[in-house]
Amino acid sequence: MSNSDIRNMSKHDLGQFFECSHVSFNPKEKIIENCNNAIKYNLAGVYCNPYEVPIVKPIIEGTGLFLGMSFAFPRGIDLPDVKAYNALRIQELGVTNIDFVMNYRAAKEGNWDIVEEEVEKVRNAVPEAILKMIVECCELNDEQLIKAVQIGVKNKVDFIKSNTGQLKGPSFHQVKLIHSLVKNTGVLLKVSGVQVPKPQNAFIYILAGARRIGSQNPFEMLDGIDELREAGIF
Repeated sequence: MSNSDIRNMSKHDLGQFFECSHVSFNPKEKIIENCNNAIKYNLAGVYCNPYEVPIVKPIIEGTGLFLGMSFAFPRGIDLPDVKAYNALRIQELGVTNIDFVMNYRAAKEGNWDIVEEEVEKVRNAVPEAILKMIVECCELNDEQLIKAVQIGVKNKVDFIKSNTGQLKGPSFHQVKLIHSLVKNTGVLLKVSGVQVPKPQNAFIYILAGARRIGSQNPFEMLDGIDELREAGIF
């Protein structure tokens, strides 16, 4: 799927750019509702916490949606061996897409050997998983962001993910910078933490090269496409 022709895509096809995340506590009824909406809106996948796998997995099984999970929120300061173990245990639950937070403190302090070690160990622990490295770019300067992305690309992660979504989101400049670094490497870009106005920003990020948008309410963004098109904006 090309990002360049999304202006002509149906809302159903645009759903493949989005993932629904349950990283915050939600009542069981809300999780079920969101999973059913993820199917209805043709999303790429659904993220949940380990305890919620028995709720989510039966609903999306056989629909084409992937089951995803994140760990090391929000600062990624777990030890490399712990991260590798967590990734392996998560995969054993039937999860195919795994997001993990880079060690933010190590990156800020220039301890890149730690970051390199953890990414390598996590990748080696789950070689078959779709691995998404969260760099929390809103907390990094350009030099640090470039270094982090280069480590991810070197260790063959599948996606560089801009943010956890727990802090601020990325700037347009940061999205363009990450995309310029991963373009033609086989690594893709995922954006989380989209700020208001969310529909406009989400589709701007996709046009700038994002292949996925992670959100706890992606349905709001997809519904916004109708208003954007009615206004002649998109």
